[in-house]
Order: sequence, then C-alpha cells, then structure tokens
Amino acid sequence: MEAEFRRDPITGLLVTEFSMGHEAFAVWFNEEYAADKSLQKQLQQWLAEDPFKLGAKWQHIGSEVNLVIEDGQVQVWANALHGEEVALDDDALNIDNSLLEADCGLEDFIEVIAAFHKF
Repeated sequence: MEAEFRRDPITGLLVTEFSMGHEAFAVWFNEEYAADKSLQKQLQQWLAEDPFKLGAKWQHIGSEVNLVIEDGQVQVWANALHGEEVALDDDALNIDNSLLEADCGLEDFIEVIAAFHKF
C-alpha cells in the first residue's frame, strides 16, 4: 500500500492519495482524519498501546467513511455501501469498488499514519 501526501493550497490540509486498490483509504484520510485533531489524537493513543494484542479493536464511524481495526487488519468502507439501494445497469456496476471499500494489514496502516504525521 503506497500513499502520497501534499498540502491543499487553499485549506492548508494534508491531502492523501493511495495506490490502486486502496483508494478508499484516501477518502477516509481526506474526509475524516485530516482535519479532525481529536480523531488523530484518539487513534495515535490507541496505536501507542498494543494494537496487536488479542482482541484489540478500534473503530471510527465517520460521516462519509468508516474504519475498523481488528485482529491485525484495517478495513475502510464508504457509508454509501450501506445506504439505499439504487437500480444500476451493468455498466454502472463496473465502478471501481476500491473507491468504496479497502483493507490492509495493521503494520502498513501504522506506516501510513506515521508518514502522514511526518509530512
């Protein structure tokens, strides 16, 4: 999982882009995490404990995107996945699901969090 960071020239917020297959993480970072100092503090405190211990779980239910860390895995998904069903034709179903949901290992996620705060 690769991530790139840059500053938005208007807002000054950090904008994150992820490699193919992990784009949903960018939505979580950009929409939920980047501007929420309280969320950043909560996650960093939890990660400073022992996130690899048996039964360790952390979750953030966001306005746009949810993130759950459990059993050494990190999952992120857009709330739109669990909203109202919409009738779509076959071509519309070819939308890249990586924009809506993704997962990765906890070690990779910790590296990205560290890089985010270092940038």
